[in-house]
Amino acid sequence: MTRTKAISRQVRRILCAVLAVTFSLLTAVSCAGGDSPNGTSGKQRYPLVFVHGLGGFGEDSVQTADLGIQYWSVTSGPFLSRLRADYGYELYAPSINSNASAWDCACELYAKLMGVTVDYGKAHSKTHNHAQFGAEYTEPYLPAWSSERKIHLIGHSFGGVTIQLFTELMANGSAAERAASGKAVSPLFKGGKADWIQSVTTLCSPNNGSSAMELLDLAEIVGLGARAFTNTFTGSLLLKGIEALNIKYMGLNIAEVIKAAATEDTAFYDCRIANSAARNASLHTQSNIYYFAYAFDATTQSILENKRILTDAAKLPGLDLLAALIGSYEGTEVETVAGTITVDEKWQANDGLVNAISALAPFNAKQTDWPTEDITTAQFASLTPGRWYNMPIQSGDHPTPCGMFVNNDYMDAFWLPFLAGLDQLAVNS
Repeated sequence: MTRTKAISRQVRRILCAVLAVTFSLLTAVSCAGGDSPNGTSGKQRYPLVFVHGLGGFGEDSVQTADLGIQYWSVTSGPFLSRLRADYGYELYAPSINSNASAWDCACELYAKLMGVTVDYGKAHSKTHNHAQFGAEYTEPYLPAWSSERKIHLIGHSFGGVTIQLFTELMANGSAAERAASGKAVSPLFKGGKADWIQSVTTLCSPNNGSSAMELLDLAEIVGLGARAFTNTFTGSLLLKGIEALNIKYMGLNIAEVIKAAATEDTAFYDCRIANSAARNASLHTQSNIYYFAYAFDATTQSILENKRILTDAAKLPGLDLLAALIGSYEGTEVETVAGTITVDEKWQANDGLVNAISALAPFNAKQTDWPTEDITTAQFASLTPGRWYNMPIQSGDHPTPCGMFVNNDYMDAFWLPFLAGLDQLAVNS
């Protein structure tokens, strides 16, 4: 054997050894949980479920399917589509009743996600004078949802109230409905599914009620209008005609809506401060779920004493008057199950519809203020489930986080750091 051949063979051995070691290291790093394509360090990236608010709609609505109008990206372009295509998120934005109570909306959300018939509960439907069962869904809107494939719930405006009650029912069910229906009770009212939810996020939500409801008393106005149909001879005849004709609007049976409104089974009633306090008293923060609350403020202190007015952060036409009314309203004391709540100057900052103080965590919940103005993924690594985190109050009006009158750059800057943080929660658990 020549010296040249011996050296060549030795070089090949060294190269093979180097390649083997390199391959072993790469395999070890991969198996040890290096960043996976979904960005969660080998952990599963859980689906996002976006829930609209009062008067809103989802991606499966007539407004979106036929007219191309997007609730979650009104003027900023197809934001949800970009989250899917450019960032690999799995997300869903279902349509539910746009003016019903949080209870009815929660029941509809469950039925749509699971692909079953809407069951409002025997006890609830009897109390509020409407049918127990609603729309039938034959296919789950959210496939393979389970404790192994949790979801992040994100609710805007009244959608935030809906997802809180929805989470309570998923976790603890309803004793009243179990007693009323026995073995035939809906699985939603059985509870036991708190581990199907990873996080709850509310945006511009009246978590503690709305002073606008006290000021304008919309709940009473809606109730009086509905009772004009149910409690008067002429109104009842009209209602019977509406029922006979099966008149619907955006898929809603108008007769059912009127009857429910007459018994205060509406979002307007749920947004009263006293009613919000009663609801919050019945909700339980789940020890395995992370909670986040975003408030927006489109007002600034006026030169007039004890008054706030809209700034240029407000983009939606028509909010000026209501923002000014909310921004100057104070002095009312509201008796609640949690004691007296005084609507003072702390309630004046608002997004044109919802008080900033109300859009933070429920008053009675364990809560922590976010420590910085910035949102980084590293901060989410040390969070503790079972408590609310009040995120930095944002400059903007009520529809700003939904992409109204803002561009893609704004949406990316606001949403992407937060969604990356939600991904981190999967690594924590």
